Amino acid sequence: MTSCTIILAHFEALPFLRTCIRKIRQFKHAEIEQKIILTEQSSEDCYNKVMAEFGNDEDVTIIRLKPLWDGYSIDYIMRFCDVKTEYVCMIETDVFPIHKNWLYVCINLIKEYGFSFVGGLLSETSGTESIYPPNKFYWLSQYLRVGKTEDYKELAMEGGFTRFHARKELEESGEMKWGNDDWKKWASEDYQVRGSDNAVVAHYWEDKYRENNKFSFAVTNVMGVPPESGYGRIIDDIIFHFGFHRTSVGVENEMGKKYCDWKDRINNGCDDGLIDEMLSFARAANPIQDAFTTRSVWDGKLKKSFPASEELHKRIEELKKA
Repeated sequence: MTSCTIILAHFEALPFLRTCIRKIRQFKHAEIEQKIILTEQSSEDCYNKVMAEFGNDEDVTIIRLKPLWDGYSIDYIMRFCDVKTEYVCMIETDVFPIHKNWLYVCINLIKEYGFSFVGGLLSETSGTESIYPPNKFYWLSQYLRVGKTEDYKELAMEGGFTRFHARKELEESGEMKWGNDDWKKWASEDYQVRGSDNAVVAHYWEDKYRENNKFSFAVTNVMGVPPESGYGRIIDDIIFHFGFHRTSVGVENEMGKKYCDWKDRINNGCDDGLIDEMLSFARAANPIQDAFTTRSVWDGKLKKSFPASEELHKRIEELKKA
């Protein structure tokens, strides 16, 4: 047996949260003791509904937080919650596990290959981008990131997962500070206003000061009914990231009618039949037009990524079938 805390940061998307938790429970692995910490950043009305639905559940702990996005949830939990599990998993509430071994695969890749984190790649910087410091780093997304608790805590305390532009009020109030201020020294006033996404500074710090290796799964399928685009993606056949809920309001015209209809139907109740229907519209990802369609490994010493080896491909498929 091993143990894992699954962190969910929720903001005004209760039907998605409900489905996410249902699928997490449905695919609970017999060899993993799992706990859910839900950081509730919604309005008072939504918070009360969440408490009424999940507040008495033994596997869920609910923490009320300011609406400062997912990364803030990690930084808060790593400081103020007594996380006793060996591993931590962060997924977003519009992520639905679709494979019985989704978490088992992640944890065993860390155990066997010594990765600090495994998950979904959001960006790999070249060190020449004007919006980032001149250091190469490999940035895993909030929609799926699994790591050892000790590694999560170090990144949370030093670099920080909180979005850069959300930090000022936390620092001024004394609620939270970070051990390293390299990013603050680098960032222009414009950038401090424009800010960063979640986890950017954490992984920047990790890849500047540590030699950790990381792994990212492939985006194997993507949603979209031509000529509509959609945004959803299937990650290595283990999770489905819908990618369009409360935080995507304002992009409906880009997503297309079919995708908007799915969102509305989820908001009215999402069962496995609806999930299967959505997955049936997924097309195979195309390396030419779709990002991150191959599994990759970040070499923490060389500060460079490489395609996963054949041996690693084989092991992942074995873990899926275990």
